[in-house]
Amino acid sequence: MRQAFIAIEQYKQCALAVVLTVVQEVKDLGLLVIENFRIKEGKYREFQDWVKKAKADFVELGKKSGWKFQGAYYYAIGTGAAIRADGCFMWEISKYADIDSSRGTFKDPLDEKISKALVELLMNEPTPTLMLRPYAEALIYKGM
Repeated sequence: MRQAFIAIEQYKQCALAVVLTVVQEVKDLGLLVIENFRIKEGKYREFQDWVKKAKADFVELGKKSGWKFQGAYYYAIGTGAAIRADGCFMWEISKYADIDSSRGTFKDPLDEKISKALVELLMNEPTPTLMLRPYAEALIYKGM
């Protein structure tokens, strides 16, 4: 049992290292939104092919709500196990209000096209979405 706990903690640290590496590589970053997902069994190759074809659709959909598509990423060597995810879509937004503005794309034909494909390829189970802000912008309160 203790070994399983240690393995989970190591996976969490690896996943965090992956995220921090990506954040450091993106210049002038606003907020980074990480939408995790799990791929249906036997759909990995199909999902990979679809992501390559659909990149322009993600970019276009993001423009409609002020989101910048940063790409789709797989968690390497099992590092997504701690959050029960196979990979994630990464988006850059400039302000928290961009989250509300993204609701304007619901029922958009492009959103429906992407959603229909994702229903076929991804598992229907909750996965965490993360939001990161550049550490340099953090407000450090007195006494912390």
